[in-house]
Amino acid sequence: MKLNLRKWVLSVAVMTLINVVPAYASEVCYFDGIEVRECNDESIILPENVKSSRGVERGQIISTGIIDITAVGKGKIDLSIQTLAHVRCDKIINVINVQEWDESIEDWKQVTRFEFEAKQEDNPDVELSYLVNGASVENLPKGIYRARGLHCVYLGTDFEAFSSKTDGVQVY
Repeated sequence: MKLNLRKWVLSVAVMTLINVVPAYASEVCYFDGIEVRECNDESIILPENVKSSRGVERGQIISTGIIDITAVGKGKIDLSIQTLAHVRCDKIINVINVQEWDESIEDWKQVTRFEFEAKQEDNPDVELSYLVNGASVENLPKGIYRARGLHCVYLGTDFEAFSSKTDGVQVY
């Protein structure tokens, strides 16, 4: 009996240790006055030889949200954002926020922002179930940069939005 109790207590302790998962705090983000599901805000800075990063998130209406950043060289980065929905939507919005790592405050600061929008009513002959956009930023000072994406869809009275992010890439 004592041996079985010890095994049971040891099993519970091992299962507890296995199921411990770190949780990261995240900022609350709003779009059109509605709270947006935020991806974790863990900051990863990639090694100098890594020139691109991708972040992917998934939702209920949104099948996939993808954000990419690539350091091209000579102070230039290329960005792309994709929002893919499971169904036809009334409106899809993509937002790219470019952020730079600020060592003095040990946090990311906003550099620039790009916003893209597509409405089903503007293109009635095409089913609006995805939106893909890109941008380039030139003449950036040497530093570490990342992209944060905001993916928003409207479907009737339903709204879904969440953010995605890349890791930090070094720009020279």
